[in-house]
Amino acid sequence: MMKGIKMETLYTIDNYIENNWNWKTEEPSGPKTNIFENKEGVTVILEVPGVNEDDIKISVENNVLTVSGGTKLGDMGDKDFSTSEIDISPFERRFILSDAVDTDTFVAKYKDGMLILLALVKEEAKAKDIKITV
Repeated sequence: MMKGIKMETLYTIDNYIENNWNWKTEEPSGPKTNIFENKEGVTVILEVPGVNEDDIKISVENNVLTVSGGTKLGDMGDKDFSTSEIDISPFERRFILSDAVDTDTFVAKYKDGMLILLALVKEEAKAKDIKITV
């Protein structure tokens, strides 16, 4: 596993409260996310059920990966719901990329409500074996 490739969710007030006062806040707003890495690259998987792939925006600027979007269920503003569990609010998740991630190699795939983002490690950031010469 490549050390130093780090994707971290941006620090939020929720993190500060949890870390300093031991209070548990609600889950992060936005899609649940899995992130893993290996020596070749990094993979980010976001759970976005009910969101059309055309309603998802993905961008990278200054080593911050941003994924935003939302569902479009029509005008629900004036409805008198007896139960309302479906979150139709827009979302945005941001992740800090290490300098080792080659942001020009990002590829996005979408299937069955799962968004999969893949990026490679820059060649100069990959581990290299160095032979000892005498």
